[in-house]
Amino acid sequence: MTEGTGLWLVNDGNFEEWKNQGGLFWLQGKAGSGKTFLCTSAIETLQNQSKTGYEGLIASLLTQIGTHSGYNHTDLDSLYKSNQQGHTKVPAHIMKTTIQETLKKCPETQATYIFLDAMDECKNDNPVKSLVLDLLTLQNIRIFVTSRHSSFVSTSWNLSLDSLGRNEDILVHISKVLTSHESFKGLEEEMWAELLKKADGQIRWVDHQLTSLQELGTKRAIQIALKTFSKTVEDIYAYALDKIPEEHRDEAECLLEWILFSYQPLKIENAAEILAIDVGKQEQEVITMRRMCNWHIHQSKSF
Repeated sequence: MTEGTGLWLVNDGNFEEWKNQGGLFWLQGKAGSGKTFLCTSAIETLQNQSKTGYEGLIASLLTQIGTHSGYNHTDLDSLYKSNQQGHTKVPAHIMKTTIQETLKKCPETQATYIFLDAMDECKNDNPVKSLVLDLLTLQNIRIFVTSRHSSFVSTSWNLSLDSLGRNEDILVHISKVLTSHESFKGLEEEMWAELLKKADGQIRWVDHQLTSLQELGTKRAIQIALKTFSKTVEDIYAYALDKIPEEHRDEAECLLEWILFSYQPLKIENAAEILAIDVGKQEQEVITMRRMCNWHIHQSKSF
């Protein structure tokens, strides 16, 4: 990621107030505007200072509370013992109650930060909305939400990426890429104009276009490409998927599943290990893995 991007959010006065006072912080923006990246930046900032369904969300929260030494685990221990030491599935409403009871036991001076990224992608967000509202009734709770939609609850800390105009991260990213690549010399003004005119606040779109332009060998080719940019982030994703050779579609699907559910960001080495796993008891050779995985995992110092 480009150094310097994401800092505008964590240095924003609203973000500082939310950290100090608690409550709900809602970050709204269209697809590709950088919501997930900004959410990650906020999490990393707080760490340095100290999945798509509702049941998965509740289970994840409960797991994180259970592995954190700063919480009273009496209710969690009781839940564990009453469910055959974790061998039976616990209903979501019971996990939610356990979370609430555990948080109630926190000292008044202990703040709890909860980050919910891409809330609009939850298949049924009604239980999630209820969870957020219920947790906000507890003391010292700070909930940070990102979504394509506006907040469903009134909050003093509501920031819309769509209304910011020229996203500061986009400006930083374009500037650093243009100054670090020889092939862009003499085209900076033209590239600035085209990228800013068509970005529509979507840093993911800008990053893809710059990456594509870096692969071109002549200035004339770059100038032609500037006039034929993909229109939307969705177009970019569709184009990337279509480029995957038919022979590798199953492998691509496998890697995408691992990317979706992995606890840590995957690297090329991890992809090689994943594809080497023979679930069907059939031998599978992993040949020139870096070339094969080039279209699976974007290995670059992008924004």
